[in-house]
Amino acid sequence: MRESIFTKKTKDMFSGKTPEQVDALQDPNLEYDTAQLEKMAGPLERAMGDSVREMVKKGKDNPEWYERTAVHFEQRTNEPILSLVYSGLDNPDTVDTTPSQRPTWADAFAAESVAGKIGVAAMKAISGPHLPDMYPTQGLRCTFRGPAARAAFSAEQLNRVHQAMLDRTKEIVESFIEQHGPDAKVRVWGISAGTLGAISAMSMIGDLLGHPIDKCTVISPGLSMGLGTFAAWPVSPAADSLREAGYTPQSFHEATKETSQEWALRKGKHNVRGRDFNILSATHDTIVPNGLPGGSRDFVKLARELGLAPNVVEYKGLDHVTMPGEILWQIAYGNDPTFERDRASLWSIPETYKDANCIRKLDEILSRFSEEELPFFAEEVSRRNGTTGEADMDPYTRALARRLLDREICMVMVGPRYLYVRNKENLIDKVDPSEKKSRERVVRTEYPRIIRELRALDHDENFKPLYEMTVDEKKLKSVDARAS
Repeated sequence: MRESIFTKKTKDMFSGKTPEQVDALQDPNLEYDTAQLEKMAGPLERAMGDSVREMVKKGKDNPEWYERTAVHFEQRTNEPILSLVYSGLDNPDTVDTTPSQRPTWADAFAAESVAGKIGVAAMKAISGPHLPDMYPTQGLRCTFRGPAARAAFSAEQLNRVHQAMLDRTKEIVESFIEQHGPDAKVRVWGISAGTLGAISAMSMIGDLLGHPIDKCTVISPGLSMGLGTFAAWPVSPAADSLREAGYTPQSFHEATKETSQEWALRKGKHNVRGRDFNILSATHDTIVPNGLPGGSRDFVKLARELGLAPNVVEYKGLDHVTMPGEILWQIAYGNDPTFERDRASLWSIPETYKDANCIRKLDEILSRFSEEELPFFAEEVSRRNGTTGEADMDPYTRALARRLLDREICMVMVGPRYLYVRNKENLIDKVDPSEKKSRERVVRTEYPRIIRELRALDHDENFKPLYEMTVDEKKLKSVDARAS
């Protein structure tokens, strides 16, 4: 999926970093250095962060206000789908606003700091999209707004407000299943601090139902809200208060470990897997830095260690605000950046390339070409891909390219094209010039059909990777392999 024109033209302005800052966002020593992270924040991150910080300061002396929450129900379609949405740190003054209600200029200027007023006004312009435009749009949408107290001033506060949210979630799910029957689908979606609710709900509901829920999508997740309170510079007033009470990041995490994304992932017996588990993050995020300990990459690492094989998307050069902005632009273009309509291609997930059936299918495709035709096939893959790097390649082109590289038909080089014929052997140059045109014609005729085949496998249950299969399905597959 290509970047929007707006992002291409403005990302350096709003989320650009110097090479030194890019390196710093991978430096584990910067883990809780919120002052340095704030200095690296883009202008939109800073505007949003200033607004959040004013809210957190107010929350210390007014816990009842700080813990305000509201649950909004909206029937988006008549399908038997329950879409549970867990938003970020909403201002308690606005939690009663439904997701579908457009913000006004009065709402935009509700922030107390000057920078917050300007930035929030820019982000909430009436004519433009706003954050809920990226929420799921199928079935009954249930949106949890608040509490801001997830950036807690005590372990008891964080544990209590989180448990209250889980209790309400369970009540809603049980009611929905009772009404629509056991075949009803449940999906969860969370962003930033809301990923705590989403991952905890995914784990709890899966164990409640005895099988994984239909889908889980999280944007900018971390391993722990306890650690995140110390790592996210906009909530530094809460972290400072916790330090005054004698907490370190590690001791606060320990006191709230059962209220963490890590705990939910580890204890869940029926977590979502594969193409139904989507994780999105941004490389230049200074609020949930994805490269620092406990950030999004560590979250992905844990999910993979647990065998969940999630579909992972990193937005290069974007941050905590510009990444959601790009997602909104893509939705406006009619694309599906959060995989609501379609599951991600199995060819976009690294574990696919360890699956024997999938590799066998790729080799079957390559076997249709003679040794003399394969270099032309590699050339066609290169021509169609253009200058796109591997991380941004179309998944079907990537699948072919990876197998061609494994078979040493081609090699990766820096140049006008990403994928080159293995030129040290001059494979194409060895072909009789009179035969080149016919071989190119064969390859170009065959190529679109091959791409259609690979697309079809995304919907062919015989080719879903092993990590998505049940134990019984794996046994059947093993028997079939021996029989052949």
